[in-house]
Amino acid sequence: MKIYAMEVTSECNLKCSYCPQPKMERIKEHMSVDQVEKILNYPFWFDIVIGHLFGEAFLHPELTKITKLAYEKGLAFGFSTNMRDFDLDYFDKLRTIGLLWMVISY
Repeated sequence: MKIYAMEVTSECNLKCSYCPQPKMERIKEHMSVDQVEKILNYPFWFDIVIGHLFGEAFLHPELTKITKLAYEKGLAFGFSTNMRDFDLDYFDKLRTIGLLWMVISY
């Protein structure tokens, strides 16, 4: 099994003392769906896609499109979340279109 990580957003809604994200000087932005598609089409093999690094995936406005795209490519897509912007209906929609795992981290 191979695991691939990409940061679908570098934005976060918390400032955890243990995380370097709030002090990072890079631009806080969302990856476009086109960028994600290019990454997922890259010719290498992986099974699991992690959609987070230092950002909060639930902040991405097109997370449903990204989730569905990964699922359609046969990938086990998921991410870690701090649950601050968690909405059960939205989560259910993500699950229905292909979210295969999620880690709650706080």
